[in-house]
Amino acid sequence: MITGAYLCLTYTSLTSSVESQRTPRPAPASTLGIEHGSVQIATPEFRLVLAKDSGVAVQLAPNTGTAFDFLPFDRVGIRATDGFVHLGDLTFRVRREGSASWNDYSTATTRHPVSAVSTAELAAHDLAETLAPDCPVQVVRTWRITGGHLQLCFALKNVGKDTITIGGLGIPMPFNNIISGRSLKQAHETCSFSDPYIGADAGYLRVTQLTGTGPTMLVTPVGQTPLEAWKLANEPMRPNQTFEGMMEWMVHTQAFAENEWKAADPWNLPTAATLASGQSRTYGVQFQLAPSIRGIERTLIAARRPVAVGIPGYVLPLDQTGKLFLRFGASVRTIEVAPKDSIVVETNRQGKNGWRGLTLRGQKWGRSRVTITYADGTREVVSYMVTKAAS
Repeated sequence: MITGAYLCLTYTSLTSSVESQRTPRPAPASTLGIEHGSVQIATPEFRLVLAKDSGVAVQLAPNTGTAFDFLPFDRVGIRATDGFVHLGDLTFRVRREGSASWNDYSTATTRHPVSAVSTAELAAHDLAETLAPDCPVQVVRTWRITGGHLQLCFALKNVGKDTITIGGLGIPMPFNNIISGRSLKQAHETCSFSDPYIGADAGYLRVTQLTGTGPTMLVTPVGQTPLEAWKLANEPMRPNQTFEGMMEWMVHTQAFAENEWKAADPWNLPTAATLASGQSRTYGVQFQLAPSIRGIERTLIAARRPVAVGIPGYVLPLDQTGKLFLRFGASVRTIEVAPKDSIVVETNRQGKNGWRGLTLRGQKWGRSRVTITYADGTREVVSYMVTKAAS
């Protein structure tokens, strides 16, 4: 006991001595550029504020006359350094032809002021300055209004000599889920809950104030921008009990499926995009408001987005029959189930008001992916879990 106490006291005194001699680390420098000014943009549905230097959004508030903001603007000071993602950032993983390795790039890793591009849109920037010098992809980000709705688009161009494969592409969705340091009342007034439907081309994100009241923001694809996966962003602030972490809308995931996720079974089949030298491809998302949570499906239908409603849900016991109702402007071309023997799908007759009904019967325990391909090529993925009989 005496020896142990002596060792403990000696260790404590040495530790205290070392701690007292340490030089405090300086706080990381702000690189977001908000201190150099901002650009305020009024849209039909939102008040959008962009940081002048970086061009990313620091505020996205509905035009409802309230102080509520979908983005964590009140915490922008602690999220203004390198590594923190903001709405308007992009992450991607690229492999050059003939190479076996993937290279990661992100507009948030080491920020530098970006160059404005002259267009008729709300704002456009060439992001070359904030990407690594060896990046073979030119990225031009555009904020624009289309059909009365705000859109965020990225045009990617292969400016290298070699053909490249984009095996990972993520659009960060850093909406305010930072409950840390807030009372319950403050959290309800300030924070949001984000709920993704990871449904490939039909995928979308709904973002709702924690009160469950007020308008719900819907984030939907622009062009070929499927919601293939929902991935945790790599940030200096890691998730904890009062912060779920910021997430990314993943368009392509093949590079992750080959590496970090190789032991997992993804909900959607991983994809990649190939760009020859000089070839371009554009990705984007649209932001619009539904009047309430109950109005989400009606808003999606009005926006001509695919809608799927499962009854009683997406857990299917072997002794129960499930119903899946589909609503989209294009007719159903094919319905595929994977694994093939997991669910039997029967097509019902055409319903009312454009709805089409399917009957589903579980055959085998485990996860099941139902892929509906429409006549215009749109793929909608509905994921089920088949369980043992409910009885």
